[in-house]
Amino acid sequence: MSTIQLNFPTCTHIFIVDFEATCGPGVSASDIEIIEFGGILLPLAQAVDPEQGVPFHQYIKPIKNPKLTRFCTKLTGVTQSDVNDAEEFLSVMSVITDWFSELQVSMSKTLFTSWSPFDGQQLKRECLHNDIPCPFLHFLDLQHCFKQTQQQSTMHSVSKALEIVGLEFEGRQHSAIDDARNTARLLPYSGYSD
Repeated sequence: MSTIQLNFPTCTHIFIVDFEATCGPGVSASDIEIIEFGGILLPLAQAVDPEQGVPFHQYIKPIKNPKLTRFCTKLTGVTQSDVNDAEEFLSVMSVITDWFSELQVSMSKTLFTSWSPFDGQQLKRECLHNDIPCPFLHFLDLQHCFKQTQQQSTMHSVSKALEIVGLEFEGRQHSAIDDARNTARLLPYSGYSD
């Protein structure tokens, strides 16, 4: 049984998430908003191939800074039209709740994981700001898990971690769905398997 399973015995699934958020000149830390939500859902069971997860991808319209900075677009690849045509945070949370329901997976029994604590903290902040409960109860920083499991002296980016284990990054860095997929590929090196 994997270390992650042992540490989260009530969880049935693992959701590997990456957010892209507003950033750049004029965007304060307190005004950061999620603009792209990428995730890969897997059963929390031994011998599940991380590359066979069910993907979730959605753009989100920002409210505090509706116009993306040039820096943000260049970094993330998210365009102004992507967010202009998107739903706001509350609507996207309804979409993801419905998605979990259709898959017959309980969000409260799903382990929310990301590469660094930022994504989980940002989700909690935006849920609080929008006066809704956070649907996930269990959070895990896979970057920290990788550091411990691989006995690294420092924290590494997803691309560097892949390089350490002999893999190459697939897709575009700072694309939420590509980052989530590549993070999922690091699960076997982060305590997901024996």
